[in-house]
Amino acid sequence: MASGSKPSRRKGSPTAVAPADREMVLVGWQKLSMRVPADWNIGALGGDVKEGYLRLDDESMPRLEAKWNTPQGYTAVEGVVTRYLDELKKKAEKSKREIKLKRDTRLLSRRRKRKASLECFSWTEAQQAHGAAWYCDRCGRVVIAQVLGEAGEKLAPLAADVLGSLQDHPSDHWALWAAYDLECYVPEDFELTNQKLMAGLMELSFTRELEKVAVFRWGMANVLLRDTSLLEWAKRDVAPRYRRMCRCEAEEIEVRGHSGVLAHGTKQILPYRIARFVTHCRNRSYPDTIRCYIWHCEESNKIYAVETQTDAGDPDVGAEICDRLRCH
Repeated sequence: MASGSKPSRRKGSPTAVAPADREMVLVGWQKLSMRVPADWNIGALGGDVKEGYLRLDDESMPRLEAKWNTPQGYTAVEGVVTRYLDELKKKAEKSKREIKLKRDTRLLSRRRKRKASLECFSWTEAQQAHGAAWYCDRCGRVVIAQVLGEAGEKLAPLAADVLGSLQDHPSDHWALWAAYDLECYVPEDFELTNQKLMAGLMELSFTRELEKVAVFRWGMANVLLRDTSLLEWAKRDVAPRYRRMCRCEAEEIEVRGHSGVLAHGTKQILPYRIARFVTHCRNRSYPDTIRCYIWHCEESNKIYAVETQTDAGDPDVGAEICDRLRCH
């Protein structure tokens, strides 16, 4: 975990804003979820669900850092905190800077976090941070996270609010994936395999054995649909994705109260039919059915799509994802 070394570009004294006075939004990544101020967005990502790193920034500086890993068996969080604070101390000594470290702070209680193994800490240098580390005996992950701020900022209430909301595993088998203005839930046994996080297009792709799910969000819908209907746009820009797998049909439907399109088809080419037969003989699901729900959310001026490649005999997971996706 970095030590918040990115310099602040703010001028003047920081103004503390109590959590109750800030607009808070959900952020979710690799089965972690939390509520953070609305102006914090993803600044860096790394790793996967077993081991990874997440950093959220505001317009001036890093604001939250979280690292997680999945050790073999129980890990004492005291050692995790010791190693991290020792690393900070060595960096400060090398740069001849003074740093104040505190352990066993009362930022969060074990009762509030529902963790038997938890330690909180803080440090102050040119910046400050309030953090916590814990081991989750349900998901088996060790998490260390900290909220960063300027040295004079009243940061502890906000840090307690954010880190208190941080969950390290889903509670209902649906994992939250929320970044920027995309907020969706995907069954927790689907793993992220690809991501595109751009202003014009966001795409999150997942797999579960042979099955696939993808969630899309296009910005500037008024520009994309300026000279065409959503149905024609879907036929031109979405349906060709499936040309090599099946003959895809598209029809107008309603999705989440918006005008929408359902593009769908079944893999009938001989190699797919053989693979489906063999896979079903092994009592496994085969992704022979393609569905893509597409809709235009006028309130947010965006186009959303949920694409699934799943077994025809399985429930329509795409429709469930649509029901749980917040588009405005």
